[in-house]
Amino acid sequence: MSKSKVQGAGIEESRIQGVKGRPSNPGIPESLSPLHDETWESFAQNARGLGIELTAEQLERLRKYEQLLREWNERVNLVSRRDIERVVAYHFLDSLVASPLIPAGSSVCDVGSGGGLPGIPLKIVRDDIGLVLVESTQKKARFLELAVSELKLGQTIVRAERAESISGLKFDVVLSRLVGKTDEIAKWVARLLNPGGRIILYKSATVEAELKQAQPALNRLHLQVREVRDFQLPPIARRLVVLARA
Repeated sequence: MSKSKVQGAGIEESRIQGVKGRPSNPGIPESLSPLHDETWESFAQNARGLGIELTAEQLERLRKYEQLLREWNERVNLVSRRDIERVVAYHFLDSLVASPLIPAGSSVCDVGSGGGLPGIPLKIVRDDIGLVLVESTQKKARFLELAVSELKLGQTIVRAERAESISGLKFDVVLSRLVGKTDEIAKWVARLLNPGGRIILYKSATVEAELKQAQPALNRLHLQVREVRDFQLPPIARRLVVLARA
């Protein structure tokens, strides 16, 4: 396993079994005007460390999304009250770490999307992907529909149902951020994968025991751990687990 500092931010990345990432988005203005707030300046810098050069338009959309989250979070529990003050520094940045693992032009499904994390931040910076946000809680699904409309996110739809109930859809990438255990998620979404598709799980740095427990289920589903990437983000340590057909 190799480990290296990602240039331009305090983000350390470790890789096991390398997979090529997508090239970073071109061109960030020298000024983030009118987004001069220190939190957003820091976020843009840390995103750059992930190989994502944010444009002023993308930052404007992310800020509008943050505002929507804050407004709706007063009525619907989209983000925990404890985390709402760090939604940019933690949730948005954490959402973006999967971007290099998503091939260009992929069809992507975000299961258990909640308030749209990680799907919406990824869609804002990766307009090339098609996105389906799956959320079974009706109030949260209504928020997602509003956010998709307000942010003018093309090729993005909301499905107000459980992942295990989805039919007639296949995806290149399925995302799951802190939704359930590995064996449960794999059981729900393996059938949704296109040939050559992958499941990307957002896990903690202590996921080894969970993966060991999930191995029998993965074997039955003909899935294997294709890659693991560790990211030491400013607020947390994140481990991405990539599952693919054996």
